[in-house]
Amino acid sequence: MLKKLQNSTETTHFDVIVGSDSELTGNIVSKGSIRVDGSVSGDVISEGNVIIGNEAKVTGNIKGANIEISGHIVGDVASSGLLKIYETGVLDGDIEVMSFIIEEGGAFRGNCDINTKGLGERPVKEQNDQDDTSESENKNPSNRRNRRNQQNNDNEKSA
Repeated sequence: MLKKLQNSTETTHFDVIVGSDSELTGNIVSKGSIRVDGSVSGDVISEGNVIIGNEAKVTGNIKGANIEISGHIVGDVASSGLLKIYETGVLDGDIEVMSFIIEEGGAFRGNCDINTKGLGERPVKEQNDQDDTSESENKNPSNRRNRRNQQNNDNEKSA
């Protein structure tokens, strides 16, 4: 699995590496890529990629371009690119990402916003008249049947 993790990203140079026998308390901020194989209690913020190794544990928020998780994260994650959780990865926290992949066996518990920047609020279609339905709603037999039953019920009540 470690080989897969190392080969999965195009990152070949890391500006910050937290080794497997290391424990760090405090925030890590870097313009380059970060790899964590040990324990971090604090936020991990990078303009580059962030790799969380198999035995890593991070208690804090993570922000980066592309983020790959094989260890355990307790905190929110924000990625301007891809977030990938491998089969050994566990993420307890909310995510805001452009793209999201989770392998079978990986775990994610939290809320998810995918590719929502710049979308704004979508207009809500007002439906004052029951006959004012979209073409796809009219093609669905279940929707037609429900509308017909509702109309029959309304007619029976007024009679």
